Parts: sequence; structure tokens; C-alpha cells
Amino acid sequence: MISGEALLKQYKEHKRISMGALARQYKNTRMCQAFYAGDTMDITGKVSYRSDDGQLKFALCQFNKVKPYVNAVNGFLIQTRSRFKYAARAPKEAQAFYSDYVNYYSEYNRDNCRADQIETRQNLDMLVNGYGVTDTFLTFGVGYASRNPDGEIGMMRLDPNKYWWDPSAREMNIIDRKWDGYTKQYYLDEALDLFDNATEDDFEAEKQEPEGDYAYNPMGGVKNLIREYYDFADEAEKIINVDFYQWAEIETYYRGYNPIYEQSDPEAVLNIKAFLDLVKEENGDDLLDPKAEILNCSAESKKRIAEHLDVQFEAYKRTSYFSAVISGKKVFTSYRNLSQQSYTRQVKTGDFDEKNKIWVGMVNAMVEPQKYFNKSITEFLYTIANLSKGGVMYEEGAIEKIKEFESGYLRPDANVEVSKDAIKDGRIQPKREPYQPTGVESIIELSNSSFTDVTGLDKSFLGSSENKLETAALQRQRIKQAVNTLACYVDAVILYGKEHAGLMLDFMRELASFGGDRQFRLFDAEGEAELVPVKLDHFVDEYDIDVQEAPDTELEKAERREAFASMGSLLIQSGDPAGKILFGMALDDMQIDARKKAKAMQALMPGEQIDPMEHNLLKQRVQQLEGLVQSGELQKTQSEIEKNLAQAQKTSADRIKVLEDARQTAKETDSITRASPVTVNV
Repeated sequence: MISGEALLKQYKEHKRISMGALARQYKNTRMCQAFYAGDTMDITGKVSYRSDDGQLKFALCQFNKVKPYVNAVNGFLIQTRSRFKYAARAPKEAQAFYSDYVNYYSEYNRDNCRADQIETRQNLDMLVNGYGVTDTFLTFGVGYASRNPDGEIGMMRLDPNKYWWDPSAREMNIIDRKWDGYTKQYYLDEALDLFDNATEDDFEAEKQEPEGDYAYNPMGGVKNLIREYYDFADEAEKIINVDFYQWAEIETYYRGYNPIYEQSDPEAVLNIKAFLDLVKEENGDDLLDPKAEILNCSAESKKRIAEHLDVQFEAYKRTSYFSAVISGKKVFTSYRNLSQQSYTRQVKTGDFDEKNKIWVGMVNAMVEPQKYFNKSITEFLYTIANLSKGGVMYEEGAIEKIKEFESGYLRPDANVEVSKDAIKDGRIQPKREPYQPTGVESIIELSNSSFTDVTGLDKSFLGSSENKLETAALQRQRIKQAVNTLACYVDAVILYGKEHAGLMLDFMRELASFGGDRQFRLFDAEGEAELVPVKLDHFVDEYDIDVQEAPDTELEKAERREAFASMGSLLIQSGDPAGKILFGMALDDMQIDARKKAKAMQALMPGEQIDPMEHNLLKQRVQQLEGLVQSGELQKTQSEIEKNLAQAQKTSADRIKVLEDARQTAKETDSITRASPVTVNV
């Protein structure tokens, strides 16, 4: 890792390149944020009207039709938020425990750092201006404060206008960037408390704020208008800026066969492992695993191991990640990142505009419709305000009593007298109406309908639908279509989730190694919760990250509850015990208190004992019924059940009638037999 003057020089060069090449990106970001907020009226067009005192006033029309579409998509991403679960690579009998342990610990940490809410704000940034950024960190780091003395995982959303990165990156979520940085503001007193051994002089205060946008001059020199605002400070407020800078380096690492697996002597195995543990600790080598069959290590570790053990190493290249905290010419700290999965800052991106070399979101497509809609409304109202509202033009002498004429002209029951032959000679004429531009209404209508065209989302996606009986199946179809339309955003969210899950896993391991009195809730198979301590030995070496399906919408849950309850009622009437299980599943989907739900389940099935084999059969039947509900065959299945039930009832009634007829016939036969003499033939 580079350090000292070389690090400071690299940082300044990287930031200079970023701030120059990303000038257009920042300009687009500010424009999109303004359109989302509805503050877009730098276009011409005003509406005038007369105030009570007779002065001419002007008003500007501002209709914000952008925000509802963006908020609807953001709400859709919240509603269909996928969960990323860890699957432990462990023996089958222990896999469930290790997986559940880290998953519930992950939920505890995500809730503690408000991850869902922060990621929702990040999604909004992605939809508005094309990229959104979050930062994940341990509160033991430089520049952060902790609420917990044992430390905690922190997370925050970053201002898109203060995040800068390698402008040559083109991949989704700019995962191929070679560096990035974020400029964070502090009050001077706060910074002096957070940064150890810092003085006021360390935060260089040079107030330079040129007007206009940054203009990048690739030749550099005095005409380069790029301002390095990391050293800017507000003298009045005493606010300083600190840069959190990260970069990647290509390092040479080595791999070789672990000599432990060539030893048969247990004591020799223990000695070699102890030596490898010592090398790992001395060099801070995060890759070196003394228990692994193949050793992976840095150049320093390789040199030390080769001095004492006969290991044949092969070289390979690896991308390593580093961080530094810098303000002005002061490097407060620099270090190798705790997690070598990626940068601690995770990005979600929208579409990439190849022509302008910028990331764009939903707002860019709606800029023109919004402009023309507001422009048309403004011009239309301006025209109406300036149209003639009545009155006449008359020649001198055509009207003798002008006051009486004015008072009676607009009254429908008044008689207005004018001079002789004034009407005949045409000396009184109505005012000519000014020219009214044609096609304004068409432009308004076209601009309004264009929002649907440019976003690919119809109004029903915003919750406006003429169909009041919309089913969950239709909603699922609409969601699928929306996912197709918003494919780039959905993919970015999924990619972010996987990357962030790997980052969180490394942070959770590190936090667990600190010890302390942390506890979190772990739920068993019966849904009972217990508090368990955080222990590092409850983590395994490797985990797979699985994407869980998006949760159901409330409409889908309501339809499923109704389906289970209806089918359960029919099955119970027919004597099928699977009906009670369906009723239980309907209860489980309801948003009611857990204790009330448990009482309802106990009342539904009060201590009934079901044979395990019968339970498995019922479970299979319920799964089949669930599949029918999801596949849209519910109505058909219900009809078949009702038909079968009716047929069974009819068959049962016919059978009872036959039995009664047989019983009656038997009685009659018996009475006849008793009354007749018995003849015995020998």
C-alpha cells in the first residue's frame, strides 16, 4: 500500500480527474433533483392578472407530474424488496443452525443501522438522478462515533453531489471503478473531537466558490477551472470538509499446498499450525488460513513461510482495497479495508447515457413532457387572461350618456339608448377578440399522455384504475410488466444486495470478534424466540448468498386468505382434516397480534393429535392447494370441491333412503314370517 506523499499526490490526481469528468453528471443531478422537487421553472411564460389595487401581477405555473411516477416506482421497490439470506457451507446436521444464526444476526444489525430506510432513500436517488450511494462502516473507524461501547455497524446515505468516482467505470453499479471518494462536512469543533491529534490548522480553510459549472480542461494549467473543494471551509459557520478516499491496487499473492496435510505426526501438525497462526497475525494477512488445504498469502507471509517450511508457491494477482481519510494536505489515516469483497461504498445505478457519458434515471425521460406541459398551461392561462372580456368601441357622439350606457350594457333586462342612426351607421362596434393560438389544448393533452409513454408505466401503476374489481392475478401481471420496464433498476438493486450482503458478513465477523455483551433474538422451528450471545465460533468459514423471493402484496395476501378460508370451510364440511390446516394458514397471513393468533389456532385445533404419516399427506395436499391458488385455478378447484361435496351429500342421502327401504322391507318380511305356519319337510 502506498503512503505519505505518494498517497496524497494520487488522491489529488484522482479527485481532479473525477471532478472534471463528472461535471456534466453533477449538472444533470441538480437538474433532475429540481424537476423531482417541482422547482423547474427556468422556462419562459408567465400568467398576468390584475390585483385589487389595479397593478399588474405575474404568476408562474408549476405542475409537478414527475414526483408521482418516481414515488410509485420507489414504493414498488419497497413493496417487492427481496431479502438476501446466508446459507452456511457446513455439514447437513449443523447447516440449519449456522445459517439461522447469521441470518438473524444480520437482521439485528440491519434493523440497528436502519438499513431498509437508508436503502429506500438510495433507491430514490437512483430513480431521480441515475445513481444512489450508501456507505457501511464500523463505528470504531476514524471520523465516526458509536452509540454502543462494544461498537456497531453503521450505515448512511451519501449526497450524490458529494460522491466522486473513477469516471472511466461503465459497469452496472460502477463496480469496475478504480477509486472513489466522498466529501463529508463537519463543524470544526466536532471534527476536532472525532479526529485524534488534529488541530484547526489541519483543516485548510480557503473559501473559493467560482460561479457557474465546473469546466474540465484536459490540458490542465491556469485555465483549468476545477476547484479542489476538499479544503473549503465556511468561516462564519466553521464548517470544514473531509474526504473519505478509497482506491484499489493490484497486488501479487501466492498459493501453495499446506504442509499440515503431509504430516502424520500430530505434534508436527500442531507446531506448523501454530507457526502459520503467528505469521498471519504478524503480517495482518487476511487471506492466510492455516487450516486450509491450499495456503493463500501475501508476499511478506510467503517469504516468512518459505524460510521455515518446504512449500512450493505459485504467484497470482489479486485486487486489494484501501482507504484513507484526508483533508487539505493532512492524511489522518490510511489502511487496508477490513472487507476485501469490494469498496465499503455501494452504488445503485440506472441507465448509462453513452452520448453524454452520464448515468440517468427516470426523471431524464420526463423532463421534456414536464417542460411542455407547464409551458402549455402557462401560455394557455396567459392567453385567457389577456382575451377581451366584453365592451364596445364607439365614435364620439354615438352615445350621449356614457355612464348609463356602461351600467346597462351588461344587464340583460336593461334598455340602452344611443344616438340616432348610431347603430345604422355602425358607429358602435364590439371589440375584436385577440388572436387565440390554436393547438394549445392538444399540446397539453399530448404532454400529459407522454408521461406514460416515456416511463412505460400506465396510470394504474400509480393506483388509479377504472376497474374497481381488480384481482391479485391481474396485479401480478402488471407487476411482471413493470419489472420488465424497470429491468435496469431491478437488476441494480439485486446486484447491490449481493455485494452488500458479502460486505455485511465481513463486518459481522469483525464485530463478533470484539466480544462484549451483545445479544440478539434467534427464533427456533416453532417460532419461539430466545436471546443468544454474539460469538465468533458460531460463524463458519464460507456462506452462499441466496436471493429470497419478493414478498407478496397486500392484495395477494387478502386473496390468498379468502381462498384458504373458503376451501378450508368446504373441506371441513366434507370431514377432511386438511380444512383446519387451511384455516390455520389463513390466520397466519393475518396482521394480528401473535398471542391472539396463537389463541385462535389453539381454539381451531385444541390439542388434536395427528398421525405423522397423515400429517405428511395433509401437508402435500395443502401444498397442492397452494399451487392451485398461485396458478389461478382457485375458482375451478372450489367449483370441483363444491360439486364433489354436493355429489357426496346426494350419494349419502340415496344410501340412507336405500337402507331405510331395506329396513322397512325386513320388518314386513319378519311380520309375515311370524304370522304364517312353519312347514317342515322331512
